[in-house]
Amino acid sequence: DFHGNKANSKKMFYIGEAPKTPQVSVRDDGMTLIGGKPFFPIGLYGVCKREFNGFNFDTAFKGLKESGFNLAHTYGNSYNLDFLAAAKKYGIKLWVNSRFPDGNFMDIGRNNPNIIAWYLGDDTSDHISPELEADYNEAVKAVDPTRITVQADAMLASADGSSWNLVSRYIPYVTATDGFMPEIYPVRGKEGDD
Repeated sequence: DFHGNKANSKKMFYIGEAPKTPQVSVRDDGMTLIGGKPFFPIGLYGVCKREFNGFNFDTAFKGLKESGFNLAHTYGNSYNLDFLAAAKKYGIKLWVNSRFPDGNFMDIGRNNPNIIAWYLGDDTSDHISPELEADYNEAVKAVDPTRITVQADAMLASADGSSWNLVSRYIPYVTATDGFMPEIYPVRGKEGDD
């Protein structure tokens, strides 16, 4: 512009068939729908190979299923074929990291019916602007309109991060994705109770 400010935004589109996966949406009352049927997600973060599951995704997902979970997420294994196969075997739906569609998104994730949401940001307001989060949402929706988009952020932090008792810094991000996971910190028990 006249003041020397620049703005860049990548726009995406896809020529070809849409994914043949069930439509995922959020009803006005907040209920997640998969193929028009209600789905109440009971999930957690961080499904990965660890000592307690014998470094085995099958054991990890079996334990989740037995514990009543039906939704999972991971930080580093989103397109790992063993991770995806174990989730499918135990009927666990997934939300997968994907800020901008790449080859894995297009070739593996986009056609996987177990993936119900694209995770576009963690601690969103610490890392990107509301406008960039909206750009990520637009890019993902352009190539996969069948899934919802979600993000997460701390709900109790002030805008500058200096206090945990003021209004959430999430407010400017509210329309950037279909869903939001509140990170309610800190979670503590009784004093001295780890």
